[in-house]
Amino acid sequence: MSQYVETSTKSFIAGATIAANTLVKLTAVGKVETAELDDAPIGVALEPAAANGHVAVKLLNCDGTVKMIAAGAISANAKVYCKNDGKCDDTTSSSEIAVGYALEAAGADGDIIEVLPFISQS
Repeated sequence: MSQYVETSTKSFIAGATIAANTLVKLTAVGKVETAELDDAPIGVALEPAAANGHVAVKLLNCDGTVKMIAAGAISANAKVYCKNDGKCDDTTSSSEIAVGYALEAAGADGDIIEVLPFISQS
């Protein structure tokens, strides 16, 4: 049965343990897992989830901002990219996927920052 949402969040089943504020990707079976380097994330987990549990995901293609976990120091207003463990950073090689703009600076790995998300075409 087809479904759709008209909100910025959607509930998914977690394919593995997911931490809050991490970027997530869609799996081949329709579950979400923590996004890694070079993955194309669909959104950010708004809460922690155990494997096979429900998790609310803020979709990247929707209005508003979202909190993300920094992988290192990030400058305010910098474009941020998907990194390992569902984190974001403003450094990139040629293959990482851009996910938004940092609206505040991060001082170190693990800081939680506000990001204006977007869907990257790369």
